[in-house]
Amino acid sequence: NRRSNRKFLYDSAAMYVDEKLGLLFSHLEKEGILNKMTILITADHGAQFAESPRKKFGIGYRTHYEDIDIPLVLMSSKNDNPIAGLHDSMSITASYLDSLGIDLDKSYKGISVFKGSKDAIICENCGRGNADLKRRDIYFTVTSSRYKMMCLLSGSQLNIDQLYDIKNDVKEINNLVNDRSYIKIIDELQLF
Repeated sequence: NRRSNRKFLYDSAAMYVDEKLGLLFSHLEKEGILNKMTILITADHGAQFAESPRKKFGIGYRTHYEDIDIPLVLMSSKNDNPIAGLHDSMSITASYLDSLGIDLDKSYKGISVFKGSKDAIICENCGRGNADLKRRDIYFTVTSSRYKMMCLLSGSQLNIDQLYDIKNDVKEINNLVNDRSYIKIIDELQLF
């Protein structure tokens, strides 16, 4: 009966999925075909981790770690040494195709987790179910290896609302946006 910061429904759902995947993999192994397959398992962004240090924001600013970090499991890949760093949703497709030995078209912006990472990634949205870029505000977050900056583009007005030093503040608690010593960092992040 220990107290936990985990949500029972989240953990029990993960345990259920794990059990069913175990059954699937056992069957594939029994049939002698598991080692001939490459299997990708990932998820959509979460609704929040149980230990989230903040209450839910409106959908525009749901780009804290607990909202956007997702799992990526790639089984039986020919590659087995992922490169740590920043990866976005395009990395999932790039990594899967890379593991299958399929070359990406040079126009594709995704980078396989086996070949590198990005200097920064950008998450953006205009609200649930709405991509009306002419009439809607655009929320976006720029994340580098050290900082996360959350912004709102309303018409032609850019508002920088939050800035976090994610190396020293992994839970993204201390908003540095009003600290004048970070002006240069904010300017640099706007270049991405």
